Amino acid sequence: MYYCAVITSVIDCFAEYNSVNNALDEINAFMDELEERNDHLFAKVQQLLEDNRHARLQVEQDAESEQQKLSDSQQPASSTD
Repeated sequence: MYYCAVITSVIDCFAEYNSVNNALDEINAFMDELEERNDHLFAKVQQLLEDNRHARLQVEQDAESEQQKLSDSQQPASSTD
């Protein structure tokens, strides 16, 4: 009788162990997916920042070019005496 109780207890422990193990496997799979999504989003943000930097530099260059054109057109033409 005592052995039956011990065996039943051991079987219950194995069942609980398997249940916990399965839960941990599910959590691990979820965390892997979350990490993959995070990496993907990080790459997108990096690309957006790089694109934004290039656009800002282009706008600055265009503004400088336009300013130079305005400056050149406002200078009086040199006259020869």
